[in-house]
Amino acid sequence: MKACPKRIIELRPKGPRGMRMFVSCVNKDKGPVAKKACASACIGCGICAKTCTHEAITVEANVAYIDPAKCKLCRECEAMCPTGAIHGVNFPKPLDKEAIKERIKVRQQKAKEAAEAAKKEAANE
Repeated sequence: MKACPKRIIELRPKGPRGMRMFVSCVNKDKGPVAKKACASACIGCGICAKTCTHEAITVEANVAYIDPAKCKLCRECEAMCPTGAIHGVNFPKPLDKEAIKERIKVRQQKAKEAAEAAKKEAANE
């Protein structure tokens, strides 16, 4: 297996049934500068990294990177990416962004309620 000399192309391992997630951007510019160069550029906002409950995403040099060893193929990062820079490949069903966003919202609400309950319990002791 040969590597790209300019490190623009990366060979990624396939997940189950050939599925995988990737960020289709290598632009190191941040925000508006990246968007000006490409409408679907990664802008380095970090929403994907904050969304990922598996800690599979890091943002370095204004570009998100998905670690294939940690990624559980839940597609939450793809649904939350504001520019569409994150893509899923070989999934049997199309992405239902609204259903995934609702799942994230419910999870965040439950976490908030649990934190408030723990805070009340600590105050009562």
